[in-house]
Amino acid sequence: MTLRFPTWSSASYAKCIVSLVLVCGNVSYAHAGDETLTTADFGVITSEIEKTVEKYGRESTCVVFDFDNTLLAMDSDLGSDQWFEWQNGLLKTAPNSEYLVANNFDGLLRVQGVIFSLSRMHPPEERIPEFIEKIQAKCDSMIVMTARGDAFRSDTIDELRRCKVDFARSAIPITEVRGSFFPFDPAAPETRGLSSAQVAAFGLTELRTVSYSDGVYMVQGQHRGAMLKCLLGRSERKYKAIVHVDDQSKYSQQIVELLGNSYAVRGLTYTRESGRMARFRSSDKSTVISQWRGLEHVIKNTFDNALD
Repeated sequence: MTLRFPTWSSASYAKCIVSLVLVCGNVSYAHAGDETLTTADFGVITSEIEKTVEKYGRESTCVVFDFDNTLLAMDSDLGSDQWFEWQNGLLKTAPNSEYLVANNFDGLLRVQGVIFSLSRMHPPEERIPEFIEKIQAKCDSMIVMTARGDAFRSDTIDELRRCKVDFARSAIPITEVRGSFFPFDPAAPETRGLSSAQVAAFGLTELRTVSYSDGVYMVQGQHRGAMLKCLLGRSERKYKAIVHVDDQSKYSQQIVELLGNSYAVRGLTYTRESGRMARFRSSDKSTVISQWRGLEHVIKNTFDNALD
């Protein structure tokens, strides 16, 4: 019997070798020159950040952490990222649902604000505050970039401090006024390095304000790559590398998408809370429904117009 093997071009062999490397290795490449890694161990996150700092230098590396389900997680599912995702989904697909806590998106934000003020958070791993301090000792620039809006700044900072995490000491310095501001001028986005086509593609035509202080950047759910580019454009510091840590890889992809050609971007996906999030999504939501109805009853009978 004669065995016949396919005839491959050199390009085909090259593609095969690359595919084998991606399958066998524990690091996948999201963009030319940009690496992504997924882990449920914050110690691994810390080690990978340290490697990047060693390679590019403490002054040339910028580390950016997501907040919810990355640095801290809600003690209860009520008010959590996964709860908000569920409620926002109901607003879009079942606006008459009896399980909605508000009739519109602004109302949902008000309810979440009330829950934040009454709730507590915890690090997904007990040693996260220790790891953060360890990284800060080796890297000059480290911030939080969160989808939360400025209305939740006080609760966010309070929870970070309660958990002994402080980003003020490693904040990227910017020379412009603090408080809420637009990340770029809608009439001239090119002054922040954004084209009109990118503004449209990234959903920034209806621009929302952001805020930045104490090393915490609040971007109201806007495109992470565009928001980070605008913040870096407000600083005199120049970086060679960016490390982004998030519980959802799609947000690191947004940074690669916009900044991958200018910086060495390292995306680290932290999955410690993924199991809990998945359990909530597949549950009947009876626990949070009951919790909210009890809380709503107390609020409406104690504080007039608190939810209006």
